[in-house]
Amino acid sequence: KGAVSKKPDLVVLGGGAWDKLWVYNTDEEKRNMKKALGDLTLEMKKLKQQNIPVVWLTPTTINTNALPSEEKRTNINENEMQKLRVLYESEGVLSAASFVLDGQAFTSSRVAESFDGVHYPHQVYSAGAQILCNAMDWLLPNPNKAPPKAPPQPGAMAHRLLGFMILCFAAAGLFLFDGFMGFSYLAAIFVPSVAPRRLFFEAFSTLHQKKKLPALEMQS
Repeated sequence: KGAVSKKPDLVVLGGGAWDKLWVYNTDEEKRNMKKALGDLTLEMKKLKQQNIPVVWLTPTTINTNALPSEEKRTNINENEMQKLRVLYESEGVLSAASFVLDGQAFTSSRVAESFDGVHYPHQVYSAGAQILCNAMDWLLPNPNKAPPKAPPQPGAMAHRLLGFMILCFAAAGLFLFDGFMGFSYLAAIFVPSVAPRRLFFEAFSTLHQKKKLPALEMQS
């Protein structure tokens, strides 16, 4: 009570194999399903009238050979599921949606990956999610456009002291031959062979000899 009602930004709906398996067998169940789809279509149109986009996900491709039971192979094989897709279209569900995510389209080429005949690995569903994300730019309402914020002036975000510290670190690295800002000399107290000047001599003395450049002198 007293809560502020807020419209959803997006409504995602769908139907699939379990509807066909459990509530679409007898004549009465088929009539009930048809009536429910008619009511659903009306509700979807009401949402669209309120500028709320509605997405409908059609059933994915069924891997009939992978269905684990005879009941499923009889009731939700790919041919039976196609009848359900036709029913959704004939009852106006697809036309009432703002966007139809065609589950059969993005799974038909990877049907062999359906391990139980119905479900797919996560990467297959990720492809469908990406298709939906690509449609978001025209499904969602246009954001309120305001004058662009002026960018900060050059130097407004600068900090003189921090800039001077960076120059000091760079100078230490250059003049001490040490990319660790001179801290390698601390390690050289215990292991003299890792002193930066010694490493510099080992790395470049051979190059100077090959290219007939002035010889480098090893400094202790």
